Amino acid sequence: LNFIDINTRICLAFLCAMDKIVVPFLLLTLPLTQSRNVEKVPSEGLFTEEDKVDILSQTNFDTTIYNQPVLYIVLYYNRWCGHCISFAPTYKQFAEQMADWSNVIKFAAIDCADDDNDDLCADHSIELFPSLKYFPVKSSSVKDGVFIEDHPRTIDQLSTKLTELIVKEYKLKQHTEWPNLNYIEENTAVESLYQNEEELNYVVIVFQNPESKEFLGEQLVLDSMKYKNILVRLATPQHQYAKQKQLNNTKASTNHLNP
Repeated sequence: LNFIDINTRICLAFLCAMDKIVVPFLLLTLPLTQSRNVEKVPSEGLFTEEDKVDILSQTNFDTTIYNQPVLYIVLYYNRWCGHCISFAPTYKQFAEQMADWSNVIKFAAIDCADDDNDDLCADHSIELFPSLKYFPVKSSSVKDGVFIEDHPRTIDQLSTKLTELIVKEYKLKQHTEWPNLNYIEENTAVESLYQNEEELNYVVIVFQNPESKEFLGEQLVLDSMKYKNILVRLATPQHQYAKQKQLNNTKASTNHLNP
């Protein structure tokens, strides 16, 4: 069993490989460029069936959004609105990037410029465009929808804000079908995380301050959902392993342990 500790500026992580050679693990932040070119005013809605965005209407809103096992983000827009036209590509791109999180969060949009949707948009108290609402797991009515304040406009802003909403939802309801976003207890032995887990090849523990508002550790946990052989868990810097290895968040360090 080989251990690698990775202490980064923001968080600390280490890989535990079972019966396999440890491979480098990189946590990258990739710059994303948003086009400044404003699209032409559309004659139809701003989204198509090819996007990772569910297209809502008066007729399918309830069946799509309510009583679902995931958190839903809904964009209310007006196809003639310049801000909506500018924001739509960002929303599409973000929904595409978050496709691997579809067991936890999904995205939808409704065009309030469509006369058929007038009553629904009015019932949802939509007065400004674009507007974002989130609907918690198993929402059952319009009353469950909550406006997302300080409308996030960029990929990074969306990522941080929506991860915050996911964490809030998890802490409130502890969804067992979601990845575990709880912090492991400070005295929990690393070995206990993979005992009786034959499918696991790697265990990744991210050490970070629970008060962190960047949610990098939580994002890593959610990113790992598609890998059945990798378990990612969160821990505080006060965990016994972090103390033993004198890990801190001021400089990068790598330590190897070969028991």
